[in-house]
Amino acid sequence: AGTVAYLIFQGGNKAAALKKNLDRFIGVGLGTMLGQLTMGISCDISMDVGAELACGFFLLAYFCLEFLSFFVYFASPNFFYAGLMFSCFFAEHSLHQCDKRIGTRSLSNYQNLLSQLVAIIVASLMDLLTDKSMSIRATDSLEKFVTAMQRALDAFPLGQRDELFQLRLEGLELFASARCEGR
Repeated sequence: AGTVAYLIFQGGNKAAALKKNLDRFIGVGLGTMLGQLTMGISCDISMDVGAELACGFFLLAYFCLEFLSFFVYFASPNFFYAGLMFSCFFAEHSLHQCDKRIGTRSLSNYQNLLSQLVAIIVASLMDLLTDKSMSIRATDSLEKFVTAMQRALDAFPLGQRDELFQLRLEGLELFASARCEGR
């Protein structure tokens, strides 16, 4: 339930929201799976080669993958969000104690991952099915404002000052509407 907060419908540009939802799932899914895999392999090899060597393997894998995810976060303008999500969920799922409940915990983690995938699909469908986003409505209102200002400038001759005053009030109203929709 704690991870669903990352998956909440945010609105905005539909194409950007779809990409962000896919980045969320890449980060969450890959981080969860590699975290589980790293922890499982470390716990499994600790019985065969000893705890010290398994701990060394785990620390090497952990720091390499975290370094890679932070590199993606800071260096990639396209996948920074996926790198951040990977880093968080890899750390969450790889930093567990080795015990006999690994199999049941892994199963519940993958069920949680599946529920996150369903949440992302629902959020993406909501993005696609809802009406125009607030930024698009604000842009439309600003376009109407500019049109009203142009009509006001066209109506500027001295004989039409009443029409100019009415167009000014209409423009101010549209501008206030755009400001409210853009927040």
